[in-house]
Amino acid sequence: MKNRIRTDLVLFSVLLALSLSVCPTLTLAGGEDGDQTSAADVRRELNETLQTLASYSADQRDAAVAKAKEALAKTDARIEQLQEKIERDWQPMSQEARKQAQETLKALRKQRTEIAEWYGGLKHSSANAWDEIKQGFAHSYSELEKSLEKAREKF
Repeated sequence: MKNRIRTDLVLFSVLLALSLSVCPTLTLAGGEDGDQTSAADVRRELNETLQTLASYSADQRDAAVAKAKEALAKTDARIEQLQEKIERDWQPMSQEARKQAQETLKALRKQRTEIAEWYGGLKHSSANAWDEIKQGFAHSYSELEKSLEKAREKF
């Protein structure tokens, strides 16, 4: 499963980079009203989340699950911002840009679904599998956030 997820992450990253190079109107920043979160804020938040998750033992499962849920909600919000941006910019986009935007959103949702599987593992894993599940979740979450940040920095 780890190799499949790693391969999917690489493919997703390439797809996202290609999509954004074809459709430079895509951005992961907030709306025009200035509510965007800076890349430094996202990076800091990502590091804090990953450090916190790494510190939890199997006995602290509930706290780890709550922290993971909070992190996923923020990631979902950033994906939603991208979708809203695409919808706002849909009319002036070329057919190719529209196709790339749809593929990007589809890839993001697929990756988010895979992270949800790790999240489920956090909630239900045995104490013996805890460290592996926790690391798998952290790695998948980190890779998705890094891909989102790269896209945001580019545009």
